Amino acid sequence: MSVAGAGDARKPSPRACSGVKLFVAFALVCFTTSSGLLYKVAQSKYGGFQFSTASALTMAEIVKFLLSTSFQIVEVLYFQRAVGGKERSAVASATSGPPWHATAHILALACLYALNNQLTFYLYVVADPGTIQSFKVAGTLVVAATQCLCVGKRFSWEQWRAMIITAIGVLIVQYNPKTTSARYAPKVYGLLVFSSLLTAWSAVRNEYVVKNFAVGLNVQNMILYSGGASLNVFAFFCLPNPSSADASIGFLEGYDALACGIVCVNAWVGLIMTAVYKYADAVIKCLACDFSAVLMVIISSIFFGLTPSLSLWCGVVIVCYAIYAYSSAPAAPADDE
Repeated sequence: MSVAGAGDARKPSPRACSGVKLFVAFALVCFTTSSGLLYKVAQSKYGGFQFSTASALTMAEIVKFLLSTSFQIVEVLYFQRAVGGKERSAVASATSGPPWHATAHILALACLYALNNQLTFYLYVVADPGTIQSFKVAGTLVVAATQCLCVGKRFSWEQWRAMIITAIGVLIVQYNPKTTSARYAPKVYGLLVFSSLLTAWSAVRNEYVVKNFAVGLNVQNMILYSGGASLNVFAFFCLPNPSSADASIGFLEGYDALACGIVCVNAWVGLIMTAVYKYADAVIKCLACDFSAVLMVIISSIFFGLTPSLSLWCGVVIVCYAIYAYSSAPAAPADDE
């Protein structure tokens, strides 16, 4: 018997479900925007990362692991009090082994996240935050296509149209009418595309793992974050790190308030994304990131020297409209049994 199973008798109302989806999407927008701004401020102040990005990711994964462990213990203690069962302790439940195939899927997902997180740090060294986030949100269509091909999820034409309009709006935001050449070298755009594909595939795999394995959500997170911490420790000791200003920097060197803020925001973003996959879906997550990208473009045009233009603001309006259109579009009709 699981906590989720105990709650099946009283399912939440559609209004409550919509409220939960709205809350987790809003939280994701806030934390994603805060993360991008912290990366930008750190880059503007120091001209590069003065701390080890591998150590920062390791500490963020450890924080997420500890939070997930605490949530699991509290959840099991609450469940035992509710049903009056004392045959299993909270620690025993938290450490009970999931099926090996579920563990393999979760660790594979940890590898995807570890690679993409390190790549994201490097991209912040060679590109601006607005471009990075815009390329990531362009993965909305990739997520939807992957869900259709791999897990059989269906979308209505109105939803597809909203996602296509979102992608067009993102492209318009990135267009610079004052130049006729690309802003960065082809290598940078190749890395941005690769990062977008990693983001999209990770989103689909995360939603699949959360919703299809009979393993508690907190236990899944404990495996995911412990695997991520181990991979980043391995990267610190065994792999070169082009994102750090000094190749010989120590594990705990160079940390100040901004660096600690990056660690904290990364820790909480992971937990909020897990809530999005649990209570919404991967496309909702991508649309929330779309809105975050628009906010970052607006903030950058005010505080960080991004030159505004008519095309930029037209793109902002298009993206906002597309997000509204997706949220109000009817779902695809279910197949007849």
